[in-house]
Amino acid sequence: HQLLRNYCLGHEKSSLLLFPYSPTVNLINHNGKSPNAYIRWSSSHAFHSKDWFDNSVDAILTEKKPGLMMEVVASRAIEPGEEVFIDYGSEWQEAFERHSKSWKVINGDDAQYRSATAINARDNGPVSTTSETEDASYPDNVETFCYAGVVDWDEVNDGKVI
Repeated sequence: HQLLRNYCLGHEKSSLLLFPYSPTVNLINHNGKSPNAYIRWSSSHAFHSKDWFDNSVDAILTEKKPGLMMEVVASRAIEPGEEVFIDYGSEWQEAFERHSKSWKVINGDDAQYRSATAINARDNGPVSTTSETEDASYPDNVETFCYAGVVDWDEVNDGKVI
């Protein structure tokens, strides 16, 4: 559960955690010294419902469609191929540094452990296909999966064309 929480957005005065989901959020990383983007509440997206700000966490949890939308905004020109960075904040940075210093392989099997960096270098890409892994399968610390979903946009938009 902790890994999932690392990717959630929250506020110290609320128990609500927001989990960003889109094809691009996985490509945004932390840089506390020179971020080139920031996040904010959406100012124009049709799915963003400002009235949700006044709802309780319990009321938001009963909703059946998205209603709180954020957007990533460039704070300067970002060059093609340049990584997008936001500042996760000093509290996140300090927690990450504590974690990095104390991290150990879960089952103590250092010989079996392979880092994502090493696997990407071996496979020449982020994820191998089934046929590519026949001779060199992933180690026990790596799990791959594919998730696909279908969205009924009429249901999400209450039948409104956006």
